[in-house]
Amino acid sequence: MILDERYEIKSVLKQADGYTLYHARHLRLKKTVWIQELDAGIEMADQAQQRARAWSDCSAVEGMVHICDQFGMNGKVYIIYEAPTGQRLSEYLGEKGTLPETELAGIVLKLCKIFSPACSIGLDDLPVTVEKIYRQEDGALSFFACVTEYGQKTDYVYELCEIFYEGVTKKKPPQKRIRILFDEMESLLDCQPRLDGVLAAIIEKGLQVEPEKSFASLSELEIALANWEGQQEKKKRGIPYRIAGCLLCAVLLGIGLLGLYQRYEEQIRFFGVETQLVLLVPNENMTRKEYLEAVDMLKEQIGQVSGRAPCLVQDQGGTIRVLMEKKVYEASIAGEDFFDPAFRVIAEVDVDWMNRISKKLEHWVGADAVADPSVVWEYTMEAYSKKEHTAEEKQYHNIVTVANRLEALEIPYAIGLIGESGDQIAVKVSQKDQTEWISDVLLARMQTDIHTTGTATETTPKEKAFLDEVAATWVENNYVHSGSYYYSDGELVAENISE
Repeated sequence: MILDERYEIKSVLKQADGYTLYHARHLRLKKTVWIQELDAGIEMADQAQQRARAWSDCSAVEGMVHICDQFGMNGKVYIIYEAPTGQRLSEYLGEKGTLPETELAGIVLKLCKIFSPACSIGLDDLPVTVEKIYRQEDGALSFFACVTEYGQKTDYVYELCEIFYEGVTKKKPPQKRIRILFDEMESLLDCQPRLDGVLAAIIEKGLQVEPEKSFASLSELEIALANWEGQQEKKKRGIPYRIAGCLLCAVLLGIGLLGLYQRYEEQIRFFGVETQLVLLVPNENMTRKEYLEAVDMLKEQIGQVSGRAPCLVQDQGGTIRVLMEKKVYEASIAGEDFFDPAFRVIAEVDVDWMNRISKKLEHWVGADAVADPSVVWEYTMEAYSKKEHTAEEKQYHNIVTVANRLEALEIPYAIGLIGESGDQIAVKVSQKDQTEWISDVLLARMQTDIHTTGTATETTPKEKAFLDEVAATWVENNYVHSGSYYYSDGELVAENISE
């Protein structure tokens, strides 16, 4: 049977007093619809058409039944509905048994958002039952009822809280009009002692039979539930952060130079294991296809080398990140041509971060005080040409030189020594402070006077004055110091400084 040359009737869904509900298909739109057929001229049909026009104002509300069309033909009135999808909430509750309190609270909150707009346009008599609510796979809810299905004014607050009560207790509470005369409903906490006390108080307020003790509107119930839900989200976020903080401290004991944040999953997988981190940066000639093939091949190779030991190989936006057990790395990979030469290998090294050597170095802070994300530089210093300088003096003066340069930048920094010999210096700064200026200052070759690097002419007057003062204390050839530094009562003292 074809209606209005558009709708093909497939089957009868329901026959009730005064109307028939059909399952049909829109031929042009290829869309499933439900069609309600009424006899034209009767009071029910006239009222149905009036309510259908009112309902159309709620069509934009997500989850509310959508009336697509209405027309009359052959002595009949037809109202076209968008067919509901998903599973009836009554069936879902029956299958799942007792639902978690957070899910039930979420259901009631979503229904508040559906029915509040209906109240605002005067649709205060919709039948709210779990049989007329549909749940989608993603948890979204929708309401469907024919325009002829209505009765006395509905207390939406009570009806929605009733759904929560039934979901928790598996018992349907007595109707409100019965409870006004004879109230024997059990409290939520008596039925479910583990239920959150604040949430139970919200629902039981909505189930009050005396209007002055209940919520004045659906909006008040919605606000109360939204506030409770927000508090639960804060608690939920706080738990993993506290756990992650403890685990992160343990993992960071084995992480040195790069100091990258690790995912929670990694912290569990490598808990209590000293790790080695390696970054592989492809050369500019490598294609995307070659890169992805290299990632897959490296996963297989690292897996074979690690055996049962934990390992992780990840593509991080064009850089391969390898995290594995340190002893496996040192035994099987370190010092060998293990990685593809098409990649530049950046391996994690151990850094012994130093305490500030002088109060005058105001911006020298602990490594943990440098804001993340951070950058760590390996700073290999040139040796002094003068034989009278001991290894300790050379190292000491190198550190002083780097610290003086960084002080000119007026940014927080940390300094440490790399490796067992400690003959290389590590400098840690925040990534936001890593500018061309800091690169020029830190990477200037030591055998060249600072004025010849081009940095002095590009700096502010304050920075230039500081650098001029630093440069004046060093000889241009190999930076042989023209004076000397020593400690006195914890302070750095300069002597015999020639201009």
